[in-house]
Amino acid sequence: MSFNYNKYIKIVADSIRYYGGYVNYIQNIDGALDSNTKITTYNNIEIPIKALVAPYSNNLIDGVNIKNIDKQVIIESTFGRPNLDDNIEISGQYYKIISVKEFAPGIIDTLIYILHVRSYEAATPIDVLMVKLSTLQLGVVVKDSEALVDSPEWIVIAHNHHKYNTTTLMCKYVWEQYSFDGSYEGGGYYPDTPWQSCYMRSRLNNLWPGLYFSSELQGILQTVQIETQTNLVNDKVSLLSKEELFNVEQDSSSGSYITYFADDSYRIGRWYESEAPTEWWTRDVSFWSAPTGIICTVQTTGASTTHPGAQKCGVRPIIFLSGDVNVVLNPDNKYAISY
Repeated sequence: MSFNYNKYIKIVADSIRYYGGYVNYIQNIDGALDSNTKITTYNNIEIPIKALVAPYSNNLIDGVNIKNIDKQVIIESTFGRPNLDDNIEISGQYYKIISVKEFAPGIIDTLIYILHVRSYEAATPIDVLMVKLSTLQLGVVVKDSEALVDSPEWIVIAHNHHKYNTTTLMCKYVWEQYSFDGSYEGGGYYPDTPWQSCYMRSRLNNLWPGLYFSSELQGILQTVQIETQTNLVNDKVSLLSKEELFNVEQDSSSGSYITYFADDSYRIGRWYESEAPTEWWTRDVSFWSAPTGIICTVQTTGASTTHPGAQKCGVRPIIFLSGDVNVVLNPDNKYAISY
């Protein structure tokens, strides 16, 4: 004899109506992508609904991704499946929906949803959501939680692109003004090409980590194989190529296009102190006749251009982290690396 789901769901629904109290379901609507931060923001509507609210039993607390202040919220849905981006207000406290279980889908029209929610407060990050880096949406901002105050933040631009189970992150802002060949600052001679031999690569891999990264971040940087005009080299810190940014080869292959850069607005770099649009280097050379090089760059509009390698231009690196790295959601909607 088959289980009578209709009868069971009716019992639960009746219990919600009889025993449940009102909570405010805060639904995100009209999502819009911010062209500067590349983060989707929403307007909100509050919907009062009847719900059963219960803590998790003690034998579940040590389960996967369950904390002792998490709650289960059981609702009878009439406006569609709840979203993980939405929130619920319970007795004046806000909770983020971190998982949704649909009970007996397809049995009857009115469904029961069991929500796993976690509290957070606007000013006190005492209870935050921890997830793997590989689960984050493109455009999300990630911070080095152990870094100095004046250190870069990073934007997730790709998963599994440069290496399996590896996330590629781009510096949120243009962080330095430096010549590609180091000569403007008085450095010794380096050729602009191949990438393996140039000054900018040496600076990024040998100096940047000590200048701007915490020791914890340095310890988890992944080494990936980078292709630049058919030359292969292993980097922990690098620059994007023209091909990765614009889906256009510069003479020969420099990796492959990264779909995050859907149009020019996604490529615009901004100076970290003023957020003014700033031109920035790629790792591709447009022309080189020793000792003079012309380097492919991204202009202030996000379009492709070039810049003399001996002159200053913006530096906006990329780094690579394992997709298994844990990150914690902060009240500012940015994620901090959990070491």
